[in-house]
Amino acid sequence: MVQPVRLHSTWGVLAVLIFSSLIAGLGFSMGTLLVNAVLEQHGYNEFLIGVHTGLASLATAAAAPMVPLIARRFGYVWPIIIASLAMALLYALMPTFPTFKLLFAARFLFGLLLSVPWVLLEAWVNQVSPDKHRGKVTSAYGAFLMLGYGLGPVLLKFVGIEGDLPYYVLAATIALATAPLFLLVPHDPIELGHGDSRMPVFEKRDFSVFLEAPFLFSSAFLGGFLMVAYFGLTGIYADRLGHSVSQGNDLLALVIVGGLFLQLPIGWMADQIGARNMIYVSLATAGVLSLFIPFIDYESWQVGLAILYAALLQSLFTLPLALLGARFSVERLAAANAIFVVSFEIGSVSGAPLLGAAMQNLHHNALPFGAAIMLFALLAFQAYRRIMRPN
Repeated sequence: MVQPVRLHSTWGVLAVLIFSSLIAGLGFSMGTLLVNAVLEQHGYNEFLIGVHTGLASLATAAAAPMVPLIARRFGYVWPIIIASLAMALLYALMPTFPTFKLLFAARFLFGLLLSVPWVLLEAWVNQVSPDKHRGKVTSAYGAFLMLGYGLGPVLLKFVGIEGDLPYYVLAATIALATAPLFLLVPHDPIELGHGDSRMPVFEKRDFSVFLEAPFLFSSAFLGGFLMVAYFGLTGIYADRLGHSVSQGNDLLALVIVGGLFLQLPIGWMADQIGARNMIYVSLATAGVLSLFIPFIDYESWQVGLAILYAALLQSLFTLPLALLGARFSVERLAAANAIFVVSFEIGSVSGAPLLGAAMQNLHHNALPFGAAIMLFALLAFQAYRRIMRPN
């Protein structure tokens, strides 16, 4: 009988888990941009496109609390693999969904499937990370997830948005990226006997962790709100500024990938001054840069500011995730992680439709200016809390 290949260290398991986070990022970003571009070609307005964009996030938020029940019965690895391959199949079938309503249903189903790898990969990373390296590991996980987001626009640029080809390329990419997950079959936490004690079981009382760290979860909410809004609406925003949607997606790819490399110095600064203080810095700096976004020239040094801006928005995912591990014990980390995912996804489902509606009914610069208002509002909220509860 052929024995399954076993990885020889915790770091080997973590390497596969972190690499596999590319699946969620790539599938979400390229799929979002592709479907949004097709919808705009068919004449749908910003609000409907924003609602469409947020639908997958709504499905993920709704399904996330149920994922642990699936894992308890079937383990971690096989649900992740099956859900990832199902996402690939769904994209391969999307060219046969010619109507808005069918694409609407397909996007909702995609969000349900996406909840499985997202929740289980994140929970697994938290479980096997050495305590003294948890912040670095979660930062690496977030960085690779963002790399997946950044590769989506790059891949879409090469294959275009016409015809069936981009759907098939996306499906094949997700399927191939799933292959390393088979190395994790003998390392499944449920199979190893760790599932009962450390598996994230979601109960109503687990919502109480939000009240213990409202700033942490509010930061995750805002990260989801702004990141998904920019992913879904940047091409349309570029078009309103007189550039092409393709130029907007080019800039989006550049700033995401560029911002990804800035996660390392941001993480280093967080180790020096504390993750919470670094979140303050990210909020304040991103708020100021939001005010300059309308004046960025696509062919000037100001693109560097856009890269920094993207890195700061990305850090609203990686920094709260690192703070999560430091704030909660291993026993409570599962419940906190579930709330983290729900908070991020509620933000994701809210951002694109609200800012899309503001762009449609007010002005296209409602995108960056709305971002500035929310960034400064969260900073003011935390300042008020610290004044009222200095200890």
